[in-house]
Amino acid sequence: MRAPTALLVTVLALGGHAWAQDTQTVSLSQRSYDIFDLNPATTVHVHTFPVRTATRLVVDVTAASAPVDVSITNPLGASLNSATFDRFTIAPEDAPPLGMLLLEAGNHVQAIVDAPLSGTWTVTVSLSGAMTTLGSIVTVATGGLGVAATMSRPYYQVGESAAVALIAFDGTTPLTGATVTANLYQTGSEGSPTLITLRDDGSDPDATTGDGVYSTGIDGLTPGHYLVDIELETGSEHAIASTDFEVIATLARFDGTKSDSGVDTDADGLFDFINLDFGVTIDTPGTYDAFAVLRVPGGTASIQGGARDTLAAGAQTIAVPFAASDLRKYMTADAPWQIREARLLKVGDPGEPDRLADRVDDFGLTNAYTLGNLQRPTTLIVPGIVENGIDTDANGLFDQLSVSFQIDTRTAGSYTWTGDLRAPDGTVLGITSGQGFLDTGLTPVGFTFDGRSIGASDLNGPYTVGDIAVYGPPDAAAVLAELGHTRAYSADNFEGAPVRISGKTLLIKDDAHATTHRTIVFVSNDLKIGAMLGMGIDLLADGASLQVYNTSGTSESVCINLPTISGAWKTTGKGKSFGYKYKDAHFSNGPCNAAIVKHGLLKVSCVAKTKPINYSLDEATQGSVGIAFTTDNTTYCTVFGGKVTKDSGTTAPKARGKGQFQAKTAAIPDTCRIPQGICTPNALAARAARRHDDLPDCATSPHGCKLPPRGTTHTTNY
Repeated sequence: MRAPTALLVTVLALGGHAWAQDTQTVSLSQRSYDIFDLNPATTVHVHTFPVRTATRLVVDVTAASAPVDVSITNPLGASLNSATFDRFTIAPEDAPPLGMLLLEAGNHVQAIVDAPLSGTWTVTVSLSGAMTTLGSIVTVATGGLGVAATMSRPYYQVGESAAVALIAFDGTTPLTGATVTANLYQTGSEGSPTLITLRDDGSDPDATTGDGVYSTGIDGLTPGHYLVDIELETGSEHAIASTDFEVIATLARFDGTKSDSGVDTDADGLFDFINLDFGVTIDTPGTYDAFAVLRVPGGTASIQGGARDTLAAGAQTIAVPFAASDLRKYMTADAPWQIREARLLKVGDPGEPDRLADRVDDFGLTNAYTLGNLQRPTTLIVPGIVENGIDTDANGLFDQLSVSFQIDTRTAGSYTWTGDLRAPDGTVLGITSGQGFLDTGLTPVGFTFDGRSIGASDLNGPYTVGDIAVYGPPDAAAVLAELGHTRAYSADNFEGAPVRISGKTLLIKDDAHATTHRTIVFVSNDLKIGAMLGMGIDLLADGASLQVYNTSGTSESVCINLPTISGAWKTTGKGKSFGYKYKDAHFSNGPCNAAIVKHGLLKVSCVAKTKPINYSLDEATQGSVGIAFTTDNTTYCTVFGGKVTKDSGTTAPKARGKGQFQAKTAAIPDTCRIPQGICTPNALAARAARRHDDLPDCATSPHGCKLPPRGTTHTTNY
């Protein structure tokens, strides 16, 4: 099915007319409409219609219950080729709920003519069988002269001026200088229409001179339904359009008075509501809705309130309440606030629509209130943080990230607060807690996050402090999803950040039939690798771990320890040749049998002969693989994925269940994204365990307790 192209014109409020509605959009075109009733006695229906200058003509014939034959003749008497017509059916359940031009339910025959001839066209509809059917013919010509009639509103109250307009365009150009007149008909008095003139001269209610919108106001109307037939003439051009509206008895109106006050429902000294009381005059008693908007002067923060009340005739008051919780949430500054867009609606009886009775766009200002006057929870977590990196050992790297914020409570007592730190991608970098006595009012509190966990994540900031929970005395709990954001720290600013290095080679082998054949060999010649005396690593004391992990989405990761057990690590060489060697020929400590670390060289060799390597190649390919070698506070990492010479899994395409990943010349990566919680060398694990020796036992707390995990810190000095 194809649909016509029509010019859409946006019409703003008509001049200074008090009842001009908001912006509306109308479609300009030349249209005609006809209906038919075909049966064995009347098998043919003919419809003629004029077409002025146009760029496209759409003819749509809809038959409700039986197919029909359609022929279309142009002004020269030539028939269109019916084989080019579109034929389709719209089921009742597929039709728009309110009906729509060219989309009625039924059997459609539709023709589209580009650049149609000007003149009189003829559509002939005939039955194609012995059935009967009702139907309609719609024609729409677009381009050229197009007109549309519109009212500023669909109904008016007695005493109001009804604004009517004709929009006229020639293509996309406003048509000016035309003569536009209209006949106004009232249902029941159709025989005596009233002649009115519409002008495009900028006089009220016409908004702008020469914009192609011809308008006028109609006064002195009595209740009833009205039809406006409008006729436009300019030179040889002639067009007609029509619209209708309703006039109803007066309903109600604002009398211009208002007041506002705070309402304290529980006598605790705080306002639970702010009430706006509007004076109204009711002409038609019934149920009314009142709405108003409060807005912060000079800002965009606002809130809408509403109320419904049954009002008798005469002078009345209707109150619109605004809840304290909503005002605290949406208003960004203390009152006075602007009172805007006050509306009074008459609620329709069953089967009748609601009707706008009155509207005042500016009702002045409220009295002065502070947000602190408004009802609030016992405890509030004040958004916003102050944060600082703390370097405890003066080595230029942050050991901790200190975060402080404020808690505002109305009940003094002992409190606990918890929260977490997240990277921009949502990764949790630390969870911590604090506790202390809070007096009433604002109290600064804080957290300290472990800098090593931040650095080891290899994730840059700004970081988000969130998931804040505060609990203490009964009914004093509070939560806040997001407290604030840190500065744009780099992970390299913190202890524990990995040293990103280049990689020479990586070999991983797997055999689905013999996992003891699994092999990992890693070599790097990066000069940032430092094993010389005084360069910060001591493998004899701390041992090491090798973490192998997929960086292409499989999430597979394995940690292989190279411990100090049984003197496996030994020193080698002197001076610039000083380094460490690891040897475990019998695989007593794990699958790694050899390693060497010295200035500019890191090599690790592991074979699963007696101890397993829990890293498989059971995917079709690996894509890229990361390596992290950690000893005490130092982690070297790299990612192989650029120059991959072999990459096959233990399943197809490699035969006999053997897989291999072989890569070389890995560049220094921008980030290693080492999976956390997989690999913790023995020395680090012991130190992490000791960090929690001073934590309180929260298991028996009457309020529960959110304990931080190992590797984070605990703050109590508040």
